[in-house]
Amino acid sequence: GSGAAALVALAGSGVLLALPSTQTDIRTVEVAQGGEFSYTGSAVPGTTYPAGVIKTGDTVWTKLSKQLTVSFRNRVTGPDLTQVRGAMRLDVSITAVDGWTAALASGPEAALEGGTGTASVVVDTSAAAALLSRHNAEIGASGGGATLTISPVAVTTGLVEGRAFTAGSPAAMEFALDAVALKPMGNVADVLTPSSSTAVEIEEIVPRRLPVLTASIPLAATRTATIAVLVLALLAFAVAAWIGRGGRGDAADQFLVRHADRIVPVAAFTPGPAVIDVSDAESLHRVAERFDTIVLHHAGPDEDVFVVRDLDATYRYVVPGTPDRRRGKPPVPASSHVAAPEPAEAPEPAEAPAPAEAPAPAPVLTLVPSDQTGPLPLVVPVPGSVSGGLWGRLA
Repeated sequence: GSGAAALVALAGSGVLLALPSTQTDIRTVEVAQGGEFSYTGSAVPGTTYPAGVIKTGDTVWTKLSKQLTVSFRNRVTGPDLTQVRGAMRLDVSITAVDGWTAALASGPEAALEGGTGTASVVVDTSAAAALLSRHNAEIGASGGGATLTISPVAVTTGLVEGRAFTAGSPAAMEFALDAVALKPMGNVADVLTPSSSTAVEIEEIVPRRLPVLTASIPLAATRTATIAVLVLALLAFAVAAWIGRGGRGDAADQFLVRHADRIVPVAAFTPGPAVIDVSDAESLHRVAERFDTIVLHHAGPDEDVFVVRDLDATYRYVVPGTPDRRRGKPPVPASSHVAAPEPAEAPEPAEAPAPAEAPAPAPVLTLVPSDQTGPLPLVVPVPGSVSGGLWGRLA
């Protein structure tokens, strides 16, 4: 499982590393253009206009006021605006309820300075009412209302976050006009403060992000997570391989545990003249059971050797060891730590030795009890033992 996870993480890491680290995104920035309308004028003092002044928000009675000045202060706002310039004017038009429309007046142009400018226009209310009356008379209408519209006409250019833009005109203000009055239409607060916006698309180079379901994850974070999974999977694979490794000394350990009652550990031994290598540990154990004898075990640095001696034959089973295998006392019960040394064998007839060489010493078998605190083994020699016989009998 950890190997499969490592392969998947490796493939994913390769794909993610091959992807470009950046991407081009389109971001929308809004350039807002808004302001405030105001109007004022003089009127006949009296009950309707005690001070003789018409203020923003008042109804304008055409019989008491002949002239009205409408102004609009424009403001352009946006993130990191630079080089903002332009001009603006106010146009006045009239539209009857039957759809007839006519231009009434147009104010002078006002320049935008620093994104701000104010334009004004004079509205002749008497002329507007007279124009509407003539239109009704021409079409034979007994009367009807109309709409007086004050439209800001603006052309604004500049840079927003380094990207060029051209802004349009703010929303217009409308008055309801009839034969006797002129009054703002709709909610006065909204009508007097119109606004509009211009969307500017900005291309920019940003760190790449990957869509995952409904989320968007940065590519750098995804790469880090995938590499972390790869490292963890490799570590898990290495640990699992180390834990589950099949060492060559496992067969020796299993044999020691299973047949501890017949095993005697030795420090060294000399095999007999005839050595028979058996194929597996169980075969050697069957030989020991057949002869009802012990199994000698020599744990060397490179191999484990198990032997059974019988007359002229030595049955041997060798298990190759591992360099990192821990050596310790084999699991042999204290009751079976008794072995008899091999009696000296009669020397075999040999060819004439070289005069310069000394005769080889007789083979020596050294037994090492696994429990050093127990009593020493009692060895009973067998009288009349001959060459190639059993080493001795256990007492």
